[in-house]
Amino acid sequence: MLFGHLRGRRVKNISLFTLFLVLAMVLTLSVSCTVQGSIMILENPNGTGFEIDLKNWSEKDQCKLFLNRGDVLQIEVVRERGEIALVVSGN
Repeated sequence: MLFGHLRGRRVKNISLFTLFLVLAMVLTLSVSCTVQGSIMILENPNGTGFEIDLKNWSEKDQCKLFLNRGDVLQIEVVRERGEIALVVSGN
């Protein structure tokens, strides 16, 4: 009878420990997988153009567009803070 209660407490303690361990792992993974920046590409409803919105990118982030002959490229830059370096190259 005495060992029955001890076994029940041990199971509860193990369950609580496992729960806290899983929660700690989930929190650790969610913090380490945060997004540093974003590139959002929105196409016009008629399919003739699109808009690219870059937020918090670094010099390593790239957005490549493949254009056909006769395609027109219009670039508008809005800078809220920081520096901008824009390189457009083609053949």
